[in-house]
Parts: sequence; structure tokens; C-alpha cells
Amino acid sequence: MSLSTLSNSKRISSVLLFIVTAAVLLLATLYSEIPPTTELDASWELAINYAWTHGFVFGRDIVWTCGPWGWLATLYYFPATFLDRFAWEIIFKILVCVLVVRLSFALSWPRRLLLIAAGALILPLFPDTAPMLLIAGLTLWVARCSRSYSPPVIAIGALFALLSLQKFTYFVTVVSSIVILALYLFPRGAHRTWTSFAGAWAVGFLCCWFLAGQTLAALPLFITRSAALASGYSEAMYLNETPLVLRLGLANALIYLLLVWSTPRADRLPLGALLTAYGFFAWKHAFVRADGHTFGFFSCMLFAGLAMPLITDPPPMWRRLGSWLLSGLAVFGCIASNPFVMERLIPLFENHLVENTRSLVDFKARRADLDREFEQARAAAALPAVRARVGPDTIDQFGFQQGFLLLNALNYRPRPIIQSYQAYSGILAALNANYYRSAAGPTFTLARLQSIDGRFPALDDAQLLPRLITDHEWVLSENGFLLLKRRPAAARLEPRLLTSGKLRYTTETCTLPFSDQTAIWARIDTPYSWLGWLRTIFYKPPEITLVVNATAAREQRFRLIAPAARAGFLLSPLLLDTADLERLVRRDVGEATQGFRLEITSSDEIFFLKRARYEIFALPDLKFKTETAPSITSLR
Repeated sequence: MSLSTLSNSKRISSVLLFIVTAAVLLLATLYSEIPPTTELDASWELAINYAWTHGFVFGRDIVWTCGPWGWLATLYYFPATFLDRFAWEIIFKILVCVLVVRLSFALSWPRRLLLIAAGALILPLFPDTAPMLLIAGLTLWVARCSRSYSPPVIAIGALFALLSLQKFTYFVTVVSSIVILALYLFPRGAHRTWTSFAGAWAVGFLCCWFLAGQTLAALPLFITRSAALASGYSEAMYLNETPLVLRLGLANALIYLLLVWSTPRADRLPLGALLTAYGFFAWKHAFVRADGHTFGFFSCMLFAGLAMPLITDPPPMWRRLGSWLLSGLAVFGCIASNPFVMERLIPLFENHLVENTRSLVDFKARRADLDREFEQARAAAALPAVRARVGPDTIDQFGFQQGFLLLNALNYRPRPIIQSYQAYSGILAALNANYYRSAAGPTFTLARLQSIDGRFPALDDAQLLPRLITDHEWVLSENGFLLLKRRPAAARLEPRLLTSGKLRYTTETCTLPFSDQTAIWARIDTPYSWLGWLRTIFYKPPEITLVVNATAAREQRFRLIAPAARAGFLLSPLLLDTADLERLVRRDVGEATQGFRLEITSSDEIFFLKRARYEIFALPDLKFKTETAPSITSLR
């Protein structure tokens, strides 16, 4: 056999191995559609799909963490978009799998096998890992591309444009990549490569924007309002992790930074900045809201450790050892973040293979199953009395269970911040309140007073909540919801300042002034020290507890959301659940809040200035009859 024949056979074998590996990886990483529910995540995902099918404009009608193409990356079954989402899932995962296999074939055999195994086992477990991996991997490829106006470079720019309009996190990541790439490519005379990449992204971004039915006038609103939502995320949405997860996260971050800043001298600044940006985005995304998100950070570190030798060729021995250490610590981090899932990796892998193969082989049967489960979800969420009363009129849902409206096929007209817990700043809360006051506001509102993370409920959608009381009338109650109908005229709700002052944390109480059974509006500012700002920027803010009302036996503690408290919220009457809201709306009865204090731990005192500031206002247009409540002399 000639040398050329042997060479051709080897090449064919390599191609076949590549295809088979990518195919298995694809079957393992495809996401199966999930039957819809009425819970928080399912509700906003259904709402985003509904927004696409009804032509809502992002930035104007909808302000959320995703963009007009975000529905492509949702998981819950929505019949009208199912086929398009399924097609995108296959196309996108093919790109991810080809990238992973291509990277693995450039590595030594141990790393190759581990990278492919990590792709098959880890990628299906956290949705954001695959897009971030694709953005990072393709950006580094563009950085090393020596050809000007390369078609692949243009295609990558166009792909990044679509991803930028799926989720605002991807938008920020891609824009950062474009800026840092300029610093990397221009000194090397590769300005044409950058121009083709950045130009393809800009043109593709505009094309995708218009193809989604969006308007040019709404584009600045989309960017600025999405930025406003993102800027308050750390202070409003944080959750704490266990000490072990934090220590593992810090160790991963430190080793990662040491590795990325040890690149050759010519590459160190731009390439180190690019990789640091990716690491920082992954860190913040994970450790601000440290629930399942921390798993995403450690999975990114696992892939970074396994692929690290590709940054320099050949890497020194200490960097090889460091990359192995990073990968190992990342595995421990995944286990610490989600031990339940990590213990079941192999059964989950087998289940993904079987279910995805069945879906592809017998697509009609899978679609029939999803349709049946969708009808079951509709039956479980049925609100017959609400449907009969609302009919074709417009309706919104106050809270975070919009799934009830969509599964009941009501004429849903959402406020811009579609779920109340995300309206956590003055700018965002005003968008919702102004929408309800406008002619476009919904005729009906399905209200349920609910919050997340132990927050004080009145902090969510704080500017809209008083208008639910003054500008709406009760119609009926069903399944824990209040159906409210909009009144013809809106109340003025002009606050009148009663008192202001400063308050020491933990030890001092603000006793509210008596205001003739008039509602009380409060603004509370808890300014950070410079250490507090650094902690908030690079990690998450320290926690503040709001203690309200009653005797020592009835003191109630809630998480204070700083940006919402700074903008103002309804402090009295005390509204803690839907029953309180119903009593106030139907009978003008409520329990007066008599005072409050702010608590922080002694170890967190260095992150704050000595005193918080407060302003207390009366809302003369919102009066209520006070139920008997004891004095709060115990609040000291």
C-alpha cells in the first residue's frame, strides 16, 4: 500500500471519528422541551415566547434580561414557537459540538477524552455554559486568524449578532470581546480582520433586530433599559453560597488569572484582558445569585483548564500542571455546587441520549406527547371564573405567575418589567407604574402579592403596588388570585414629606409618625463605604435586614433590596401577602406599620457608612381603616 493511500485512509478515519464524536456529543447535549408550568421561570419563558408571536417591541413593551430573540433559548414548551426553537437548538448545538471536538483534536489524548467527556456530561446541565464557551472559543479563533475578510470571520460576527439579541449578558460579552480584539489585532496589522468581524456583527445586529419586528426608535431604549436592569442585578438578586463553594470559587479564579496572565509577553495585555473579561462575567453571573449559577462558573473553569494548553504552544510545564489543577478544582466545585446532579451524571447522560434519539427518530410522537402535557398544564391552571369575567379584554399579572394568563389563553398585555421582583429600582418601577397609568394599560389585573428570597413584599414593583389599590376595584377571587379592574380615573398619589433623619444600624428604631390612617411611603438609603462598593462590584453586596412592626413576638424580618428602598416603597399599611392586599382593596382595612429598624451583622459594618438615611412621606390619596395593633416599644 502506497504512502498516499495510507495517508488518505488516516485522513478518512480522522474525519469519521470527528463526525461520530460530534454526533454523540450532539445527542448528549440537546435540550428536550419541558412541559409548561405556572411557576416563576416557566412563566417568564412563556411570556417571552408570547411576546415574539404577538410582535411586542423590546425596550419599549418588554424590558427583560433577554432580547427579542431570547425565545430561541427557552426550555418550556410553547406550541407556536416549538418548531423554530427545535431547529435552532439543533443548529446551535452542532456549532458547539464541532467547536468542542475541534478543540479536543488539538489536545493530547488524555485532555481530548476529558474535554469530550466534560462536553457530554456537563454541558447539558447549565444552559449558559454552551453559549459562553462558543463566544470565547470563536473569539480566540478570530484573534489568531491571519486572513483578512475571511468568510468564517464574517460568519462568526453574524452569529454573535444573533446571540447578542438573545440575552443581554451575551451582548455585553460580545461587545467587550470586540473592543479588546481591537487592542489585540490592530498592533499586529490585522485591522482588516477586526473590521470584517466587527462590521459583520454590527450589520448582523441591525438585521436581526429588524427581522424580529423591532423598531429603530426602540433600539436605544433596549440597550439603556437593559443596562439599567443589569446594573441593579447585584444589589437586588443576590443569594449567598456555602463557604466551601466560595473558597473553591476563589481558588479557581486565582489559578485561572495566574494562567491567563502568563501568556507570552506580546500577547499578555490584550489576550489576558480578553480572558479575564470572560472569567469575570462567569464569576459575577455565578456568585451574585449563587444557586445553580455557581455550577455554571465551575463548568466554565473546567473547560478553560482542559483547553488552556491551546493558548500557547508549547506551554511550559508549570502551566500544564496549573491547568490540570484548575480542572481538578473545577470538578470539586461542580460537586460542591450540585452534589445531587453530579452523583447522577451517568444516568442523566444515558437519559439524554435515549430521549434525544427518540425525539429525532419519532418526532411526531414526541410532539404529540408535548401537546398532551400542554393540555394537562392548561387544565391544572384553569381559572374559569376569571376567563368568563375578562373575556377578550386585556389583562396583566401582578407577581411572577404569568403562566396562568397564558395557559388560560387570556389577552395578555404585560407591563415592561414583566415580573414584579425584577422592578427593583426607581427607573424600572416607574416604567411599570407609568404603563398602568397610560391608555395602553390593561383593563384587568390578576394580582397575587408574592416575592422571592425573603424580601419585604412591598419592595417589588413598589410604584405600581399603591396604584393597584387606588386605581382598581376588586372583581373576584379565584385560586389565590385577586381579579382587579381598572377604574376610569387614576389617583394623584403625591407624597407629602412628614419627617426625615438618620438611623444607626441594629440599635436604633424609626417610629413612624401618626398620619390619620394615611398610607406611609418610605425612602431608605443605606450608603456603602468604599469597601462596600468594591465588594458589590466584584462580588455581591452585604445583606441588610428590615425589621418591621408590632411587639417582640410579632417582629418580622425581611431582606431589604437597596435600590428599591432608595427609590421608595409602601411601608404602611403592612402588606405581606395576597390576603392583606385583598382586605385593603375590598374593605379599606389594613394594619398600620408602627416602626422599623435595619440590621446588619457586625462583620459587615465595614461595608457601610455609620448611618442609614430615611425619608417618611404620607400618601393622602391612600387611606385605610386601622386594625388594632400593639405598640412596638420592644423595637429598640
